[in-house]
Amino acid sequence: MSVTSIQKNKMIATSIKKNRMIATSIQKNAMIATSIQKNKMIATSIQKNKMIATSIQKNAMIATSIQKNRMIATSLQKNRMIATSIQKNAMVASSIQKNKMIATSI
Repeated sequence: MSVTSIQKNKMIATSIKKNRMIATSIQKNAMIATSIQKNKMIATSIQKNKMIATSIQKNAMIATSIQKNRMIATSLQKNRMIATSIQKNAMVASSIQKNKMIATSI
C-alpha cells in the first residue's frame, strides 16, 4: 500500500466519523423537535384545562345565583302568606266592628 492510499483511507475514515457525528446530531435534533411538539401539546392541554376551570367557576356562580333566586322566591311566598294573614285580620277586625255596631244598636 502506498502512502497516498493510506492517507486516502484515513481521510475516508475521518469522513465516516464526521458523518456518524452528523447522523447523531440529526437524531438528537429529531428528539428535540419531538420534545418541543410534546411541550406544545402539553401547553394546549393546560390552556384547555384553564378554559374548563373558568367554565366550572362560571357554573358555580350560576348555581349561586339560582340558589339566591330560590331564596328570593321563598321570601316572596312568605310575604304573600303574611299579606293573606293581614287581609284575614282586616276581615276579622271589620267583622268585630260590625258586631260592635250591632251590639250598640241593640
